[in-house]
Amino acid sequence: QSTLCRKVESYVDAHLTEKITGTAIAEALGFSRSYLSSQFKKESGINLSDFINEVKIKEACRLLVSSKRSIADIADSLAFSSQSYFQVLFKKQTGLTPAAYRERQKTN
Repeated sequence: QSTLCRKVESYVDAHLTEKITGTAIAEALGFSRSYLSSQFKKESGINLSDFINEVKIKEACRLLVSSKRSIADIADSLAFSSQSYFQVLFKKQTGLTPAAYRERQKTN
């Protein structure tokens, strides 16, 4: 993994509970937004915004299984713009709704 990708990953991990934008990451790392976006895509094979959402959904999966927090609370704590947007992204990435994911993990 490239240094750039590691730095982006570190930034995202450190700011999971905030609204993360490509612009904020670029400013923090000293790059322009367009350079960071194209370089990240070239080196990782994934769009920057997709990567941010992927990391947040992984954390949501962890929280759904390890806590009794409501889905709305988890969506809010990970700074998703709305619970419905969170649910759409979650289902797109995992194939399940957050509630179904939590239920399935209980039975496994």
